[in-house]
Amino acid sequence: MANNVYVIGFNGFGDCIYQFPFVKKASERFEEVYLMTAFPFLYESLKNVKYVRPQTGLLTCLESMKQYREDFWVPAPMDPVDPTQYRLDNTPFTFLYHDGMKDGKSMMESWNETIPIYEGTSIDFSIPIPRDHYDVALRIYNRIAFGTNKKICLLHQPGTRKEWVNYARLPKTEYFQFLIDEFKDEYYFVSVGNKNVEDYIGKLHTIDLRFDYGELNLMTIMALASLSDMVISYISFLIACGVASGTKTFCLFGGYIRPEMWIDYKYMDMDKIGYVAPIDFCNCHDRLHECNKEIELERLYSEFRDFAHREEELSEA
Repeated sequence: MANNVYVIGFNGFGDCIYQFPFVKKASERFEEVYLMTAFPFLYESLKNVKYVRPQTGLLTCLESMKQYREDFWVPAPMDPVDPTQYRLDNTPFTFLYHDGMKDGKSMMESWNETIPIYEGTSIDFSIPIPRDHYDVALRIYNRIAFGTNKKICLLHQPGTRKEWVNYARLPKTEYFQFLIDEFKDEYYFVSVGNKNVEDYIGKLHTIDLRFDYGELNLMTIMALASLSDMVISYISFLIACGVASGTKTFCLFGGYIRPEMWIDYKYMDMDKIGYVAPIDFCNCHDRLHECNKEIELERLYSEFRDFAHREEELSEA
């Protein structure tokens, strides 16, 4: 019997970045991995992966899947008569981290229970970036560096997907503006996103460079994150890009899910990750709930300043 596995992945781009190391380990353990995903380009470096087309209406997923011919996809390895039966002795793995979160487990803990691979060690989230995407990002970086000596900060402002609304997890946009205003002499701020598929909440001013309408594809954004000095976002794909690139990454939380569910002290490099959240945090798991999102500006300033300068202070000590 073939030693294969069927991995039913998630449709969020950030989730797909986080699940990469688990899929990579599965590709090393099994002869073939059948992976349901809308983003095959993330896994191109894995040689024994076959891709199953997901059924989804998410706009980013649909746009991604357009680049692949119909014969690129393979059928899900399931019996055509009885869909509950898996052919080729496949072991189906489904990443149900939301269920784990409700039990107080982090995303990584939940996934590690599904594919028990990591034992008390930090996870390498890095993903190889194709040269053409890296070259585009490098040209942008060089253009910025030619005109300023400031450090580069990649930023994604609060917004919600047009077809999947989650207001509860969004922090206040004014907190992003506060950081921009307070640290404008230190950082050159670059905004990335896609207003064609998401609705921004409010407007950020004094951004130095904007790519807000999908001008940069997802792999180019990941490449640009790897070249930047700082990444700032709420719980979005850009946090995952920062984690995967090893760039300092700062997350602002709103409500919905506790920070410990996303920021994993056991499996992530906490020297590169910082965050701030309301002290009275709402763990409602309700996307439309009016959560408490208040963060004291003094605490926001000090948390970010201390995180941004952590390595400098250690080197001076």
